[in-house]
Amino acid sequence: QVDSVRIQPPISLCICLPAIVGPISGMMLRCGLSVLLLAGVVAARSPFLHPQSHDESLEGIWLRHAGPVAGDFNMAKFAQRWERDMKRARGGRFEGLECDTCKLFMYALDDLIRSEATNDVINAAAVAVCIYMEIEDERVCGMSVKEWGPTVEFLLEYDLFSVEDVCFDLVGPDCTQPKIHAANWTLEFPSTPRPAYTPLEPPPAGTPTGRVLFLSDIHLDVYYEEGSNSVCGEPLCCRVADGKAKHDQPKAWKFGSLYECDTPVVSLKYVLEELSQQQFDLVVFTGDVPPHDVYNQTQESQIRIISYVNELMYTHFPDTPVLNAIGNHEANPVNQFIPPFSDRHSSPNPMQWLYQVLADQWTHWLPESTLSTIARGAFWSWEALPGLQVISINSGYGQHEDWYMRANNSDAAGMLQWMIGELQAVEDSGKRAWIISHHPEMGLGHYNEQFYKVLQRYSNSISVWLNGHTHTDNTFIWYDPTYPGTPPVLIGHNCPGITTFHDENTGLNIGYHVLHVDSKRGANSTFAVVDYDAFFLNLTKAEEVGALQWELEYNAKEAYDLPDLTPASYSDLADQFLVNETLVNKYMYYKDKATVFNFCDSACAQNTVNYMKRYLPAN
Repeated sequence: QVDSVRIQPPISLCICLPAIVGPISGMMLRCGLSVLLLAGVVAARSPFLHPQSHDESLEGIWLRHAGPVAGDFNMAKFAQRWERDMKRARGGRFEGLECDTCKLFMYALDDLIRSEATNDVINAAAVAVCIYMEIEDERVCGMSVKEWGPTVEFLLEYDLFSVEDVCFDLVGPDCTQPKIHAANWTLEFPSTPRPAYTPLEPPPAGTPTGRVLFLSDIHLDVYYEEGSNSVCGEPLCCRVADGKAKHDQPKAWKFGSLYECDTPVVSLKYVLEELSQQQFDLVVFTGDVPPHDVYNQTQESQIRIISYVNELMYTHFPDTPVLNAIGNHEANPVNQFIPPFSDRHSSPNPMQWLYQVLADQWTHWLPESTLSTIARGAFWSWEALPGLQVISINSGYGQHEDWYMRANNSDAAGMLQWMIGELQAVEDSGKRAWIISHHPEMGLGHYNEQFYKVLQRYSNSISVWLNGHTHTDNTFIWYDPTYPGTPPVLIGHNCPGITTFHDENTGLNIGYHVLHVDSKRGANSTFAVVDYDAFFLNLTKAEEVGALQWELEYNAKEAYDLPDLTPASYSDLADQFLVNETLVNKYMYYKDKATVFNFCDSACAQNTVNYMKRYLPAN
């Protein structure tokens, strides 16, 4: 029975590194192993640190995890020196992970690498340091090292990780910048001249519009259990393994939690059942199906949860096209999309385990013509409505969290070049395009530059960019400095997400959008989003009354007193945020799905506007 699905913990993975073709020394192998395992632990961590007791020494933790594999290796001389140096760096007491401590440890690893330590001992060291440095608790540290081990061999081939990379992932950009391999590729554009900029005119008042359901970030947790501990000290809580909440602990509510928890099955079923009673022309879902237990996932568990959710979607929307984009959490490990340029030790397309399943399931709604590109790179293009070409891209390829893309830094799977061909065909035919993706931006420098050039060249043909990932409700505006006056040329709508997962301070209500689209005027349709309604489920109220009920949070035009939702009108709205305290605070309250109100002062307003406004290349 689908209802009884329970994802099993992954089989323990033995970290082993067989001989690799290429000039890689044993020392480099062991160095890469330790560095990558520690970085893998951090990729699974929550965005804050959980204090742990340090009654046990680093040596004691290490020895306990190494066990019999330690043999005659002298851990004491390494562990005692590391512990002493780390405490000295933190003023005599350990205060948590900071940049100097991270660098100190990473450089100290060199001593261990040059020793006679085995891979198993180094593996245990990664777990021990994770625990001692308060990155996560003991269970998560151990599981994370096992989760990320299988990525090591491939990444070592490209000499990818350095001290800078690890400390960037552990601490953040204020500490170091990651080592991005230099890119030597550019995209080729047709010789067809770019048309003059022509802003879209909103349709006449009273014009009928189409309705599009916009969903994102489901993050379904089949382990969610009502009454369990909501503050468990791990990256994801409210689960069976967390046990029942004690009298002084907040418990998981029936329909979700306002702590670090994901979506229970009962809530997703309610959402889909209620929405399936309405009429929509299209459903857009911008990805992220699995939960945030990224330290305890396997390819098999990913496929089970993705298949379950796609089956639910098909059950509720069998005749309404569901237009999917892949999320970063669909990969295993999270964020890691191996480009099909070649893991020469296995398959020409190492992501086939995922992409082929998506191709088979997404084509419940898409034509067979999309199969080949979905199977190649999880992207596709289709004329979803007469005159509207929807282009779904795999934005995971453009993120610095993808270690494979840092190593390769290419046009993975040829997606951007393919995108140019699709958009040129749209321009030539006089149609309009939507871009849908999971991320609202590309974080990988050169890749982002090339992607922005595609948006810039075809902004006249793109009506909107729909995305998710943030779990909050945002609007983005892109400006083009190559046109006189640097006009706003493109709007991005960021769906707030189904999951309640947000950060360590609070979770958020469940939310979605209904887009009103200019799609009913035949050849004159622009397919622009002319208005939208934001709905939410108030979890506090649901817990009080014992039932879920959708509420209209706001209507975009009414809430912000907008004449229309053109890029120019949104640009004016963003400018008003700098001088209208009431207006920017309304935006921030809606951004968090009416969950909490945090006053937004002038500095906050400026940061908000800076986040909304984005600029395409100047040349």
